Amino acid sequence: MSNVGRADAGPAQAQPSKSTVTRRQRAELQSQVGLSLDPCELVTLAPRSVLVMRFRSTAADLPRGFFHRYEAMQRYLSERGSAPSSDRCAIYDNVDGNAADVEAGFVVPAEVEGSGDMLVKRLPGATVAAMVHSGDYANIEPSYFELLEWVHERGMERSGRFMETYLNSPLDTPAERLRTQIMVPVGPQSANDR
Repeated sequence: MSNVGRADAGPAQAQPSKSTVTRRQRAELQSQVGLSLDPCELVTLAPRSVLVMRFRSTAADLPRGFFHRYEAMQRYLSERGSAPSSDRCAIYDNVDGNAADVEAGFVVPAEVEGSGDMLVKRLPGATVAAMVHSGDYANIEPSYFELLEWVHERGMERSGRFMETYLNSPLDTPAERLRTQIMVPVGPQSANDR
C-alpha cells in the first residue's frame, strides 16, 4: 500500500506524486494557520441498528444501480410510522473487480423490526477512518487508496468491511457533484463483521 500514488522514476530515485505534494502543502498550511486540512479523520461510531437489504451487485451498478432499494425501505419505514435516522449507507463485502456483496440501508431506531428481505442488524460501536469523496462513483477508487494509505501511515490496520454513506443521491444530483463519505474500520475490533 505504501506505493499507492507514487510514480516510479526508475531505480535511482522516485518522484513525489501530485498527492504527495498536496499533502506537504496541506501540512505547511496547517502549521501556519493551526487548522487541520487533512481530508481523512478518525470517527467514532456509536452502536446502532440498521435496516438493510443484502444482495450481490456488479461493479458497474455500484452504488447507482441499487438506489431503488432505499426507496422500498423508506416506504416500509413510513408504513410503520418510522423514518431513517441517517443518510443512505452501504457496507461492502467480498469486493472484487466484477462485483460485491452489499448491505444497503439506513440507521434506524432500535425498535424497528425487519420483514422479508429487509433485515435489522445491530452494529457495535467502532473507530473508523473516514473521508468524503466528491464526484462520480466511477472515480472513487483513488479516494479509497488515499484513505488506506492514510491509515497505513499512522500505523493502523483495517479491521472490518468498507462502508459508505451517500450524502446526496445520483437520482437528483449530477455525477460531478456527488458526495460520498467512505469509511474503513481500524484497530483490533471489527466494526461490522459480527
